[in-house]
Amino acid sequence: MLRLSGNSGNGDKMIIGICDDDVQERERLLTICAEVMKKEYTEYTLIEFDNGKAVLDYEKKIDLLLLDIEMPELGGIELKNRLQQSDKVEMIIYVSSHSELMREAFGLHVIGFARKGMEAVQLPDMLRSAVQMKEPHLLIEGQADSRTVRYIEAYYGYVKMICEHGETDLHRITLDSLEETLAPYDFVRIHRKYLVNMRKIDRLHDNEIEIGGVKLPISVRMKTKVRKAYDSFARRNARYC
Repeated sequence: MLRLSGNSGNGDKMIIGICDDDVQERERLLTICAEVMKKEYTEYTLIEFDNGKAVLDYEKKIDLLLLDIEMPELGGIELKNRLQQSDKVEMIIYVSSHSELMREAFGLHVIGFARKGMEAVQLPDMLRSAVQMKEPHLLIEGQADSRTVRYIEAYYGYVKMICEHGETDLHRITLDSLEETLAPYDFVRIHRKYLVNMRKIDRLHDNEIEIGGVKLPISVRMKTKVRKAYDSFARRNARYC
C-alpha cells in the first residue's frame, strides 16, 4: 500500500518516502515532514508505504526514505541492503525503537537514526540536512533564501534581490562578488546588471530570458556562457523535467 500527499507549486519536488507498518507512526512522520518542508520552502511529495516490498516496487527514485527496522516479511535492514544494490533511494533515515541495531542499520545512503518517541526532537535537524544535501542553498546577505530569489539586479554599487514574494532592500555589495558566491547554487550572470537563478527561468531565448513575468536581456558577450550553464543545469536536473 502507498499513499501520496504533499504540497503543490512549481519547481523541483523532493520525493520523501515513509515506510512503516504502523499507520499512526506514519501519520506522526507525515506531520513532522510537512512542517519542516514548509519552513524550508521546499516543494515535496510524501509517499506512504506500509511494507518494504512496496518501496522496491515503486517506480520513481526516492530522494529520502524514512524507514522502520522491524516490519513483517521484509525488515528495514534487509530492505536497506537490497536498496544498496541500486540507485532507487538517495538517502535513508531510520526511525526505530531498536537503537541496539544502529550499527547494523548504518551503511550506504544512511544519513541518520531517530528513535521512536523522540521523532519530533531528533528528526527535524536530519530533515533539514537532507534538504541541504538534495538542494544546496544559503541565506544571501542574511535576508533572502537563495531558493526563493528569482534574480538580482545591480544599482551603482548596490544590489536588489527580486524574490518570489517581493523585493529586498538595497544591499551594498557588488554583483561580481555575488556571482562567485552563488555559482554553486545554480545562479548565472546574464548581463552586467543581472544575476539569475536558473531554477526560476520560465523560458530561455537567444537574446533574453523570461522569469516571473519579466523579460531580462542577455548581453552579447555572455550568450555562450549562459547557454552552456543552462544546458548543464538542465542535464543535471533532467529527471525532474
